[in-house]
Amino acid sequence: MVNKLMHFILGNKNLLLRIFLFILTGIIIVYQIPKEYRFSYEYTKGAPWLHENLIAPYDFPIYKLESDFFLEKDSIERSFIPFFSLDKSVQNIQIQGYRNKLFQEWALANTTEAGTSYKSADSLTMLSRKINQGIILLTQKLDNLYTQGILEGSKETDQLLQGKIYLRMRQDEISSNVLIGRLNTEKSAYLQMNSFIDSIADIFVVDSNRKKFMQLMSNASVSDFIRPNIYFDNATTQKMLKAALQSISPSLGIVQKGEAIILKGEIVTESKYRRLESYRKEFENLSGIGLNVMLIVLAQIVLIGLMLLILFLFLYQFRKALYDKLNVILFLLLLLLIEITITRVFVSTELLHVYLIPYIIFPLLIKSYFDARTAVFFHMISILLTAFLVANSNEFIVLQMLTGFLAIFSLENMKKRSQLFELSFLVFSAYSIIYLAFSITYGETFRSFKWDIVSYFAINSLLLLLAYPLIYLFEKMFGFISDLTLIELADTNNPLLRNLAEKAAGTFQHSLQVSNLAEQAIVKLRGNSLLVRVGALYHDIGKLSAPEYFTENQANNFNPHNQLSEIESAKVIIKHVTEGEKMARKAKLPQAIIDFIVTHHGTTRTEYFYRTFKTKHPEKLVDESVFTYPGPKPFSKETAVLMMADSVEAASRSLKSYTHQDIDQLVDKIIDYQIERGQFDNSPISFRHVSIIKATFKQKLKNIYHSRIAYPEEVKEHNVVV
Repeated sequence: MVNKLMHFILGNKNLLLRIFLFILTGIIIVYQIPKEYRFSYEYTKGAPWLHENLIAPYDFPIYKLESDFFLEKDSIERSFIPFFSLDKSVQNIQIQGYRNKLFQEWALANTTEAGTSYKSADSLTMLSRKINQGIILLTQKLDNLYTQGILEGSKETDQLLQGKIYLRMRQDEISSNVLIGRLNTEKSAYLQMNSFIDSIADIFVVDSNRKKFMQLMSNASVSDFIRPNIYFDNATTQKMLKAALQSISPSLGIVQKGEAIILKGEIVTESKYRRLESYRKEFENLSGIGLNVMLIVLAQIVLIGLMLLILFLFLYQFRKALYDKLNVILFLLLLLLIEITITRVFVSTELLHVYLIPYIIFPLLIKSYFDARTAVFFHMISILLTAFLVANSNEFIVLQMLTGFLAIFSLENMKKRSQLFELSFLVFSAYSIIYLAFSITYGETFRSFKWDIVSYFAINSLLLLLAYPLIYLFEKMFGFISDLTLIELADTNNPLLRNLAEKAAGTFQHSLQVSNLAEQAIVKLRGNSLLVRVGALYHDIGKLSAPEYFTENQANNFNPHNQLSEIESAKVIIKHVTEGEKMARKAKLPQAIIDFIVTHHGTTRTEYFYRTFKTKHPEKLVDESVFTYPGPKPFSKETAVLMMADSVEAASRSLKSYTHQDIDQLVDKIIDYQIERGQFDNSPISFRHVSIIKATFKQKLKNIYHSRIAYPEEVKEHNVVV
């Protein structure tokens, strides 16, 4: 049993890995979707109520709108008075320090003055008495300033008190409002003390002793004793602000059971809109408990699982080439998760509107690497999944799908940067027109139309310009190739192509002709013409390793194969495929271009050397592997068409005559031989496709090798004398 299980797992590991990735994606999506019943009513403020009469099945509060709640919160924060604390110890310490400093400096001055002669002893005593009185007055003044309060000065304090008249003072666990204008700052306190010192000097000190007094004041500088005693109390402020915010009532009233919420045909006014939003919120809250959650999760698993299964089957049935590439599966699922996660963030935070999200970027990225049908299918599934997260999902789905499909179908190939600007304008116009039409169907007028939504569409459209750098980013991350990269690679000034043109001119011309043939054919098959053109330009770069061994580069009838055996010649010819792959990887060409290099001969033989060897050695058993290209066989329409074009173009050079019959027979013979050898077994090529390719090649070759008009020789005139 275990062996059978292991055998099954190993035999189906690719399928099981992809199933696991889809299941994992589904789990992540289900996790992000709210686990609540979906409110089944769609409504818009200012539009009529199109559903049946809605009666309250139970009592529920009328909640305030988020905008009202934020306005009320902002009002409380703006009007809230911050708390400050009074530190009494600062006043006592600084007053005592200032008094001691003044007396200390005066005592030191008295000691110095003892040896100085005064007019009388009484004059010194008189001066000392006045100085002592002045010191007492100064300390009293400073004490008064501290009693009024000295407010700390900082940027934080200035911002907190900007526009405020009062602050809240905490003192001995008692709070009271204090006029900010009555408080001192360190600067104002210092200026007041300086002014008071001058007035004392004028009143108490005789002019002859003013200098001594001012020196005393300088030695005992009052600035050293001015400190703030009122500090911002952050802890109390935050605590009281939090309490104030928590006291905001979340509701405006109550709707009782049996009361009409809204009747059919009524306009969804502001008050009705509040009731509907409150009922929706209460409805969703009541659904998120117990068994309800389990049922909701089960339903979400079924719906999301079906959508992902449809995407899986689409890739498996109709895009097998994409399904087989694990990096493509990872890329598609990653884009899906990014789209849903961004939407979830926007919806849960409620700070930004979902219409700001440029959903169209995601299918544009897919179209840049793959095709329009895959982009459309992905866009459809992703929008349906995203709709689980948004309100007014019907409007969201219609708006995003119509605009997305229009954008995808209008942009054939992204080859110029200007196309993104044109697309941005188109998307903005489509969004606006569709939204306006949708609004009118719900009864909105131009006056009630939400014009701010149009600004969201404008920003959304501008964000589409991010597609350009994102194409490059994902291209490097997942190894894809976009039209923009193909255009760069098609430039013949590319070092690899320029080297080919210089060292193997014949091969370069052959590559140009092959690109023309293949491109014209793939256009008829609705394939990627630009990819085929670039693949054709690079398919033979391996011939740079030995250009002289290929007939298109040989001159003067010198053929180096004459010096080699058939087996050695075959090895040299076959080597251009492996050498081309090495050169391409060294030049860091995309894998999509390397695919053309390794498949353009598939697993065919070098027929000329194989048949020559058999002719020369009829008695020997031929090892066909020596004359066979390593492959792989072409696995896409583009690589298959290139293989046909390469062989047909090369063989057409050896035709002796270019009649219509000869060209038709050549094309049929070469392509039929390749089909007979099973070279297109891995390609999505049908007999109808082969017929179209043959007809295209025949017509193209006939145009190239058509017979030209023979111009008559110039007849020289002779002068005749009459």
